[in-house]
This record gives sequence, C-alpha cells and structure tokens, in this order.
Amino acid sequence: MHLLSVGSKNNLNYRLQNEKIIKSVNKFLGTELNQFSKSDNLEKIYKKISVQEMKDFLSNIIQYLIKSKKIKKKNLLLNEYYMIGIDMTQTHKLNTNKLQSGKEIKGLLFQKSNGKKIYSRKVVEAKLLLFNGLSIPLMSEFVRNDDSVDGKFIKQDCELNAAYRLIDNIKKEYPRLKICLLLDGLYPNETIFKKCKKNNWKYIITLKEKKIPTLYKNFIEFKRLENYEEKKKQITFNINQRYKFVKLKYLEFDLTCIQVKEYKNKKTEYFNLFITNLDVEKDNVYKISSGGRLRWKIEHSFNKQKNLLFNLKHVYSKNENASQCYHILLQIADLIFQFMSYTLTSNGENILYDVFGSLIEFLHEIYVSFREKIGNIEKYFLVKHLILKAPKKK
Repeated sequence: MHLLSVGSKNNLNYRLQNEKIIKSVNKFLGTELNQFSKSDNLEKIYKKISVQEMKDFLSNIIQYLIKSKKIKKKNLLLNEYYMIGIDMTQTHKLNTNKLQSGKEIKGLLFQKSNGKKIYSRKVVEAKLLLFNGLSIPLMSEFVRNDDSVDGKFIKQDCELNAAYRLIDNIKKEYPRLKICLLLDGLYPNETIFKKCKKNNWKYIITLKEKKIPTLYKNFIEFKRLENYEEKKKQITFNINQRYKFVKLKYLEFDLTCIQVKEYKNKKTEYFNLFITNLDVEKDNVYKISSGGRLRWKIEHSFNKQKNLLFNLKHVYSKNENASQCYHILLQIADLIFQFMSYTLTSNGENILYDVFGSLIEFLHEIYVSFREKIGNIEKYFLVKHLILKAPKKK
C-alpha cells in the first residue's frame, strides 16, 4: 500500500483484486490463493499484533545494514559517528464524533478548541542521517496519554518525555554504536546532556537565547571581547562561510558553542548557533557544522511521508494498536523505497533513473510487474553490493 503510493486501504483493495496479480503472487510465494484478504481482515490482525515486534523488525534491518557495512564511513560524521536526528511530527487529527467509544480515545493527545476536544496522534521519530542526503527511519516513540484516573488524564505526554524514552530505547538497541544526536532548539537541557554523557554519545544541538540564557550570554560576551577562534571557508565563488567557536562550561558539562554564518554575494543567507560536546578545532569545525545543519533532513523526511509518497496524514485506523502498526509499516516502506531509489550499478549509475527515467515510472512499473509475466531480469542489473548514494541528476 505504501510503496505503491495508493493512499488508502480501500484503494489497495481495488487495485489488488486482479487475476493476474493474484497469479503472480501465488507463483512468488508458492501459494494457491483465489483472492487477497481484504484490508478489514488485516485490520483485525493489526489490532492484536505486538507493536514492539514491528519495531524490532525495523531495528533488525538497520542492524544488518550497519553490520554488513552498507553505510560507508564517508557518510558518517568525522568518519565514525552515526548521526541521528530526533524530532516530533503530527500524523493526523481525529474528530470526537467519529470515535467509536471512550476506549478508542485512550492514548491520544488532545487540545480544546471552542469548547470541543480535538484529538491527534503524534510521534517522535529518530532518523539516521547521512551526508549523502538519506534520512533512514530508525525508531519511533509514540506520544501517548496513558496517565489517567477514572478516564480523566492527569497530565499530557509531551515531545521531550517521548524523546527521553526514545533515547533510552536507542541505547538499548544499539549499545556499542558511536552516535551523535542532531537536535533542534527544544532539546538543550540538563537531562539531554546527562543522558548523552552516560551513553558516551556526542551531540550537536541548536541553541536559542531563551532556552539557556546564561550560556547564550556567555558566548555573546566572549564574542564581544573577541575571545574566540575563527575559521573561514570558501564554498563556491559567491558563497562563503565563517565560523566562530568558543569552549564554555555549563554546570558540569564541557561544551563548545559554534556560530555559523553563510554569505552569498556578501549578504547573510544562513545563521545558526550550535552547542556540542565534540572536540572542535579549526580543522573539523566545517564538518561538525555541516553535521548540525543536516538536521533539517528529518523535516524533509516528514514532508515526503506526508505530502509526496506515503500519505502519513491519512487515518489508516482509529484503533491505537493498529494505527501504530500502520505507522511502523510506513517507516519500513520508506526504508525499502530509499534503497530502491538509491541503488547504483558497479559503474556508479543510478539504476532507477537509468532504467526507468523517473520515479513515477518506477512506481508504476512495480505495480505493472505484478500483472504481467516476468520479463528479462538482466534488464534490472544484478548488483552484488548496494551503495547508499544520492542519484545523479540528469
């Protein structure tokens, strides 16, 4: 459903009930089906199946990719740190008059508007971000209201609490992985710093003045006294970058503040302030700052899942367990899609664009292939090694 971008369960039912497709699937799976099970039956399964098992399946895929060295060192931060971006997104809203019972409301977030409660599903996502532009789904933590007495919620769950749980789960799944967290301006706080120190992780976090005022003011004061190190870099003939960085102390944590300014034709095009526990020097400040700026790829990933391919905003189920299963399946589909889209031949040519010409034609070909007899398999190239790399622009 997600990979073919059909948009909904009803559309999937319509597109799959085809004699040739059923015949192809029977041949592929060694089955003798007369028809496919309707999405209503799948819904019954997803209401009962373990969401954690779905998460473990995604985790097993990622662990295989790492152990088999499909992800090249050149796409990691300083050739050793796996960059993980964490952020929250809203998947969809639910109207109260469409909910079937009070039990369905459990777990949902809500806010009051004009005297009515508007319920929504939100999730904090961890994405594995690479310098080649990929944003690979790593792990999901749902923001849930489970703390209630007599059906009334005591307090709402929030992005930070879900992120803390997510960080603990990442450490549990990847205990030895060298990780650098890429986080936005919500996250610089003592809890995050302590968790990263305990996990022996690195981080690059956007610093806003109102989040840690003392740290921000210290940096400004150092800058005023010109007590900082500076690095300039020419990116293109009309784009220049300038870095100013200072080592500071916050509570018991040793941090470095990095100010990044990018100029295009002598006009400021980009400005940001990062804090990091990495050892920053003139030789690596550009690479570290590039890693910090890579965090925006998680926003791009949300946009792709919502508006371009996977219809994340669609209400696939009003049942909490089933809804989470559909979400994890969507993340797995996104991961598979990225491997299909970024697979190269031994000559460095992108298979998708070389064979099909466009992404739309590729997705159409997947669907058509189920209705037709298998053609010449050599057309699709037999690749021994998958290389995660952005496709060439033609």
